[in-house]
Amino acid sequence: MTVDAEGCLWVALWGAGAVRRYHPDGHLLHTLTVPAPHPTSVCLPPTTIACSSPRPATG
Repeated sequence: MTVDAEGCLWVALWGAGAVRRYHPDGHLLHTLTVPAPHPTSVCLPPTTIACSSPRPATG
């Protein structure tokens, strides 16, 4: 999770392949689909959004 300059909360959704942005009053503003099934964290560099996820298991 992280909070942007507007006070909105960004949440990575494990198992959903998405990141959501919530207004400070709690309502959902955006859902972004990401190309990973298990996003774990959100980072907001100055001009983009970055999302981490685990590496696939190898065996």
